[in-house]
Order: sequence, then C-alpha cells, then structure tokens
Amino acid sequence: MFFLLVALLLLPCDGTDAVCSCNWEDNWWLNLVEDLIQLYGNPDRSASELHVSDARKNISRSASTSWRLLEEVALEQGLCQRDPAVLRTGSGIIWRFNPAWIEFAVNSSRTAEANFLKELCLPGQVATDLLCSQFLTFAGKPSAGSLLAAGRRVRRIRVLAPLLSDCLEASPWPLRSADLDAYADSWEAFQNKTWDWLNQQGAVRHHREPLQDLPVTLSQLTFQGQAELRRAKLPEDLRRCLPLRRQEKCWPRRAASLSQSCTRCCDPTYPRGQSSCFGGIWTFEVCCVPDDIVAGWAPAPPKVEEIVGPGSLKKRYRRGNPR
Repeated sequence: MFFLLVALLLLPCDGTDAVCSCNWEDNWWLNLVEDLIQLYGNPDRSASELHVSDARKNISRSASTSWRLLEEVALEQGLCQRDPAVLRTGSGIIWRFNPAWIEFAVNSSRTAEANFLKELCLPGQVATDLLCSQFLTFAGKPSAGSLLAAGRRVRRIRVLAPLLSDCLEASPWPLRSADLDAYADSWEAFQNKTWDWLNQQGAVRHHREPLQDLPVTLSQLTFQGQAELRRAKLPEDLRRCLPLRRQEKCWPRRAASLSQSCTRCCDPTYPRGQSSCFGGIWTFEVCCVPDDIVAGWAPAPPKVEEIVGPGSLKKRYRRGNPR
C-alpha cells in the first residue's frame, strides 16, 4: 500500500476540477461513459423500457437491447462484483470506502489529494453505483439480499453525489446532479418504508429467496434521468474518443498497454495520433473520433518518402556521373 500511495503522489496533477477528474488512460471510464449514453441517452425512450419484463415476468437478456447491455456490463465485465464497502479505481487499485477521508480530499488544495481523487474518479464511482443498483433491483424477482445490496449502492450515491454538484455537468460524464438527487430521494422514500422489513425478511429467509409480499412497488426505483454527452465541453483528447467507436472494436474495455489506450493513441498532440498504435483495419481514421463527426477526417497527408542508402543508387551515382 505504501508504494501505491507513493505512485499516486507522483502522478502529474492536471488543471481540471480535481473533484470530477479521472484517469482515462486505460479506457475503463471511457467505456462506462459510453454505457450511460447507450442506456440513457435516447430522449425518445422512457426509462421504463430498460425494464421490460419477459414472458416469465422477469427482466432478462430477452427483454431489450438496453437490458442486455446492462447485464453484460454487470456480469461479464464484472462491474458489480465489488462490495460497496470498497472502491476500485480504473487501474484496479482497491480502496476502503471512507466518506471522511474522501471529504477531506475534496476540501484539500494539496496536489496529493487531487491526484488521489483523479485516480479514484468519483463520477465513475457514482455511475458504477447507479448501474449496479439498477441491475440488482431489476435483474430478477426481488429478494431481500438484492434490494439490500442495491440500497447500499444508492446510499453511497447519496454521499458522493453532493460532492460533485459544482463540477459534474462541466465534466465529461453525461449525468446531471438533479437526476442523481431525484434517484437517491426515491430510494430514500422506499427505504423508509421497507428497510427494517427487508432486514427482517433477510433474517428469517434465505437472502436470495424471492419476496412474495413486498409492501411497495419497485417501479419508483427506476432511474428517470437522461444521459447527454456534452461533446463541445470535452477536453480535446477525450473529444477524439467519445462517443467511443465500439462497432470497430478498436479499444478494449480495459487497456492492457498504452498502445491500447484511446487517449494515448488518439493524442491530439500528434495530428494523426500515435502511429505505432494503428495497423491493418484499425487506422487512425477508423478508431479516433473527428472534431466534426459529420465532416469526418480530412484525407491523410502523403507518406514521407523512405530514405534509402547510397548502395541502392549505385547506377545513378557512378564516379564522374552524378546523374
């Protein structure tokens, strides 16, 4: 743990608002932003469509494309495997959830705390809890265990979301503080009516046993917000990565090296990105998002002619005949 802390202290601190800053290099948070856009970014689709039931009255992969995405993220990608008592950074470091320490870091002006928050990525933690609480609530017939676990996720949203209120909507994250507050309030009303009852049910039954006599309906617990990618406000490096080009399969959900990192490979410092990242069908034009999505990228400049050694030009450069 000492060496991890030293590594955090040595990370460079950018000039963005530290509370809403994130380390985007390994693609994990970029993918989570894209998940939010695909799940909640269609203004013509109501939130209830994410929770359409199948013939057996269960929400499942056969119900909707949105639910299949949420199920893939939660199960196959392991988004919800960690207990809410811990926080996992994008790079995989595990921290014990300590609200007092996070509040101290938020109120600090020191570079060390700013880098800690960047690695932790508080908006990403809130987005994780949002998606996991929805999955746990609606993945099947409700049980005491699933609702208590979802409730713990939402309680963490209630702690973290107010810390983001001044910077969230100026950040790359496509969420609004008002929507998160409304979601947390709906859960608070639900918990006030059922929390003691759920704990009692968990004590007398198996936690996974479906509840037959839930005293309230779960429809009030759907997230009603809209996810909007404010692309004009994105930093230039993220503008080349969002919306993420998933159909082309350029970027893995978690990069194993910097050559798989969208922000590194599409780095605007280089007019056509880092050339070492691209090859075959995965070209700069295919994998990096242009500033003007409609117009696309301008044609690539001609390749620099390869310089060859004089040995290959001996016929032209014979002694006394420079032509």
